[in-house]
Amino acid sequence: MYYYIDSAGQQQGPFPADILPSKGVTGETLVWKAGMTQWTKAKMVPELKNMFAAPPVPPYVQGQTTSTGQAVPPPPPSGDNPKPDNYMLWAVLSTVCCCIPIGAYAIYCAAQVDTLYRQGDYAGALAKANDVKTWSIIAAVAGAVVNGIYMFVMIASSAF
Repeated sequence: MYYYIDSAGQQQGPFPADILPSKGVTGETLVWKAGMTQWTKAKMVPELKNMFAAPPVPPYVQGQTTSTGQAVPPPPPSGDNPKPDNYMLWAVLSTVCCCIPIGAYAIYCAAQVDTLYRQGDYAGALAKANDVKTWSIIAAVAGAVVNGIYMFVMIASSAF
């Protein structure tokens, strides 16, 4: 039989352990029973620990909705993994100055980095960020080669 301290600071009880939650007792509520040396939070009492343990968080599923049809937001990104740079500036510059088709794909990848990170897919965001770097470099090199060939043809044709 347990006693507890209610929200008004008053001692209540005694009550059997199994009905404590119905009395408004939470894991943070102070409880005591014969044999205990002091009042203790319910979640710290070994025989009550499981009763007040936090339920496991189900894994996030993209597109998941609540029972009322509202979208379930993704979990916030972990502070352990900083958001990777999306390299959008490099993607745009390589598109405008170098090679439009390849640069456009780099922009597409750059736009996905933030979305994947917000969804909690750090590995996917990092992979897309690396794709942006790769395709931006390919676009710059392709643009330089094409412009070099164009310049060579223009110079060669003016010599004749």
